[in-house]
Amino acid sequence: MSKINISNIVVENIKRDILIGKYHLGDKLEDERALSDRYKISRMTLRKALAALREEGIVNTKHGVGTYVEHINQNLLSKRDVNYFVYNEKLIMETLLSRVLIEAEGCALAARNAEPGDVEVIQKSLFLTIDEIKKLKQGLPNLFFRADTAFHEAIAAASHYPLVSSFLDSIRESISLHQFLSLQVTDPTDEVITYHTAIYGAIISRDESRARETMKDHLNRVVALVEKNLRRMGKTAPLQIES
Repeated sequence: MSKINISNIVVENIKRDILIGKYHLGDKLEDERALSDRYKISRMTLRKALAALREEGIVNTKHGVGTYVEHINQNLLSKRDVNYFVYNEKLIMETLLSRVLIEAEGCALAARNAEPGDVEVIQKSLFLTIDEIKKLKQGLPNLFFRADTAFHEAIAAASHYPLVSSFLDSIRESISLHQFLSLQVTDPTDEVITYHTAIYGAIISRDESRARETMKDHLNRVVALVEKNLRRMGKTAPLQIES
């Protein structure tokens, strides 16, 4: 499977909106600020997505006017991206619920087993998520998704159970989708920092029970947000892609 990044996912979401009739031929897309706010991404990431759509001839940008839908066909979405990233709700939820179980226990193990070096890495990743969420809120180029993943990976490593780290690594692309779908409906955006700070506090306090529960609360919140977004997307009947 080829590597998928956030701009790829935005491309597929815009294509989906075109195919389900949210945008018609000749329609103007929202401006960059509105689209960036909707997807909770930086304008740099959005511009990469729009550039990819232009390369495919799907949209055209008129300088000083805006971006318009220029071409529509039923093959806009690749089967792999439709199945894996947009419509496979079962896979999305299964990987999320697996994270609740495995990461919660991994966090408890981190509270028990973390060495000073592990704690330092977790702390640095926490500070990085705080910095990057500030940039995201300002619409600036940011690495929030990468920082968020690094925080979870640091905790998994601190558990000193390799299976926990291996699990996260095996679903890395699913984690990107969890982040993308949940952040679109997260309000306030800062809540992720509140969860991360509580998790860090439980780990440095060596409180295994609290560490387990705070990670579980954090990921159950992600589950609720992703379900909310999937319900919103599901108001339109899924596309039928022919073989």
